[in-house]
Amino acid sequence: MSTITLCEKRKAFLKQDGHVLVTGGPGSGKTTVALLKAAAATHSLKPGEEILFLSFSRNAIQQILQKSQDLLNRVERSLIRVQTYHAFCIELIESHGRLLSGRPCKFVVPGEERIRKAGFNGQWNSERERMAKQESVFCFDLLAPGAADLLEKSTAVRTLLTSKFPMVICDEFQDTDDDQWRIVQALARSAALCCLADPEQRIFDYRPNVSPLRVQQLKEKLAPADFDLGGENHRSPNGGILQFADCVLQNRAPLPKTNDVKFSTHHGKDLDAVFHAATVWAFGELRRRGVQHPSVAVLCKNNKFVATLSTILQTPHTLKGHTYQPVE
Repeated sequence: MSTITLCEKRKAFLKQDGHVLVTGGPGSGKTTVALLKAAAATHSLKPGEEILFLSFSRNAIQQILQKSQDLLNRVERSLIRVQTYHAFCIELIESHGRLLSGRPCKFVVPGEERIRKAGFNGQWNSERERMAKQESVFCFDLLAPGAADLLEKSTAVRTLLTSKFPMVICDEFQDTDDDQWRIVQALARSAALCCLADPEQRIFDYRPNVSPLRVQQLKEKLAPADFDLGGENHRSPNGGILQFADCVLQNRAPLPKTNDVKFSTHHGKDLDAVFHAATVWAFGELRRRGVQHPSVAVLCKNNKFVATLSTILQTPHTLKGHTYQPVE
């Protein structure tokens, strides 16, 4: 296991009882301190109790599990249940969903839902809601509403769940939708809540039921102890890349100077060749750094420009006497 030296702020976080909120950007250590807090809590658990750690994707779950291998011992890891929000909802509805309609619950996977929707004449969203309420057949997007209804309407189910999980950690809390927020509030009635959030990184803010005010709502509703790790970056502590990204996101000048960011300028007609060369260089640089299967993200300000750059990469270009072949 890794040995970590904690600052006074993080020590205070580990000692804090009740609901807590940890905010900060990528690399600030939110997941690390949450796992350390969970590990400390495992030593006071009663037989049968566990810590619940919720995140959004299977990839995020794997990262959390890998970090727990580095930080926690075997017994501590065995007492922390790491799940996606959707997996948690499926288990809850599968176990207690009969209380909603009196019928055993069934689930429709996204592929099957697309087939049903294609053959349905009418308002599919209304049909999905009818299926859930009357037939206990749940499509993927209705798992969270069903789980929230269960926890809000049944004190017995809520008490049973929080007696199993006296502490619940919510990763990427800023991306919770309205129904996931209902779930969090229901669990917080009798479980200690630890929310991890990066207010500047809302992946799902395009969805109408994901509020940009979610972190503020948490503060107003549950009054958690607030620990701000913003401005700290332990993944690239000397690169200045976090400060650079913050300036870009907030449209703030001047941009900080850092060796981890390279600028390539072009003059009108040179865009195609300069962009193609820069992309090829990025792949080459990653390989030189030991990345066996590198990938490069290209961010654009609109969809039209995305199409333009995609077309550029599919055509050979020559810059300063060197020809760059199409990029897959």
